[in-house]
Amino acid sequence: MSKPPLDTTIEVLSLRDGKASIEHQIDIHVLDLVDIANNTDISLLEVLAGLRYVMDFRLKGGRQPSLDLDLMRRLCEGLLLNMGATEGTLLRRKTTKEADMAFELFGEFLEEVEEFHVAVSTKSSSDLRHSLKLHRRCQPSSSLSQKQSAVSILHLLTTSLSHLSDWHDLVKESSHDEMEKLLNSPIAQEVIAKEKSNHTHNPQESLLPPPALYFDRTVPKLLKMFPSSDSEKGLPSDAVPALLKHYGYNRLPDPPKPSVWKMIWVQLTDFMVLILAAASIVTGAEQDFKGMSVLLAVIILNTIIGFTQEWKASRALDALMRLGVPQAHVIRDGKPQHIDSAELVPGDIVILEEGDAVPADLRLIDVAQLEAVEAVLTGESVPVLKGTGAIKVRSRKLPLSDCTGNAFMTTVVARGRARGLVVRTGPHTEIGRISAAVTAGAQKKVRTPVQRKLSRLGKYLVALAVVLCLLVVVVGVAWKRDVKQMINVGLRTTYLKLERLRGSRCDCLQSRRVGYPRGSGRCRDGDDGAGCAKDGSQ
Repeated sequence: MSKPPLDTTIEVLSLRDGKASIEHQIDIHVLDLVDIANNTDISLLEVLAGLRYVMDFRLKGGRQPSLDLDLMRRLCEGLLLNMGATEGTLLRRKTTKEADMAFELFGEFLEEVEEFHVAVSTKSSSDLRHSLKLHRRCQPSSSLSQKQSAVSILHLLTTSLSHLSDWHDLVKESSHDEMEKLLNSPIAQEVIAKEKSNHTHNPQESLLPPPALYFDRTVPKLLKMFPSSDSEKGLPSDAVPALLKHYGYNRLPDPPKPSVWKMIWVQLTDFMVLILAAASIVTGAEQDFKGMSVLLAVIILNTIIGFTQEWKASRALDALMRLGVPQAHVIRDGKPQHIDSAELVPGDIVILEEGDAVPADLRLIDVAQLEAVEAVLTGESVPVLKGTGAIKVRSRKLPLSDCTGNAFMTTVVARGRARGLVVRTGPHTEIGRISAAVTAGAQKKVRTPVQRKLSRLGKYLVALAVVLCLLVVVVGVAWKRDVKQMINVGLRTTYLKLERLRGSRCDCLQSRRVGYPRGSGRCRDGDDGAGCAKDGSQ
């Protein structure tokens, strides 16, 4: 029996390997999708974005019309489970952004993958009606994209599955009139006409993979994803402008500008400060001007100290968010050269030597005893040994210290040398994600864990002080003391306790932090939020 030609064998193996790779990616996302309620490390939006990448870059256009049936059944269950979430008022509920993404992916998998079509065919009309929530996507208040997706999926189901040929079975009875109006509208006619036409896929899109660490890819497979790049010759210069336009420049986001007046206002509107201010007013009303002056002095001193530390912390965060490497040693047009690191793009081949700072997130393709210090990201000062091996795990996220096949932006080479393929730049890098998280937290006033603990502790202390005040007054009155005198004593006891307890709560939390290795006694809000970043994601 003659053997098939070598090139045919390679092509068949490549197709099989491509299918296995797609199924592996989908399997990871399905595991996250069905357990999203118990998984705090990843959001539903991230999982759906991963499935969107698989659909857009590896499935759409008939590139892989057949996948594992059991996997498609689990994917179908996961999408149906997450496409019905709603938000808004009781009288005007609407589906969430994540629910709409799951809904659209359901329709695209139904159209592109035969086994997913088979999995949907086993569902009853009542089950699909309950999960699809088509009645919420055909209302006059629904968005255009919601209406288009509803028409598209309804048309697919009714024309390809005989037991679902009547659309009335898939829509809540109270919304039949709205759906009928939508199906007779120009929107529906346009969607149906588009589905009947032949779709052409732009092959150029597949040449631009999304920013990711790709720790589960072997070096040969990874290089195939960047056809413009060569491990020895690097990128051709004429390919860089298009890549820069698509990915953007390798720069971190601009840090937020701190407002002096806002910092002062935050200090003055602190819960404990407001209580002290109220106590000073009451004390002044009792003509105890000495006590009032003491309380006002405490408020002013607290504001000055708090503002000073916040200002210093903002300067430190500003330095963190401005971290960057001015120059990068790359291979372009077959020649090593130094370029502005802002012009790095995914696909560039970067050369790392001992003492160099990494200019972008890299997937290492060739190493020689490389060790990198990643303290800026992980806080660990011990250098991490790097390699080129793929890490096969059923997860989209790994602790940064376990990503041994990657080198991260702003980390430093402690020993050895290497060549790496740029896979993430600018805001998509790990340090860029931290920078964006700090910026978003400052703009949206998101409270960090330390802020929440301090706020909760402050309320407990105020409650305790008020109880002590009442206890002093009650006991004094019970002993036949003057009521006015006992109220004054109780108020003084209260504000004295507040002054001491306010200092104590800060001292306790900061002393606890100093107890950790390399702990800092001054760690403000932004530092605490930035310290929560610990995982690298695909």
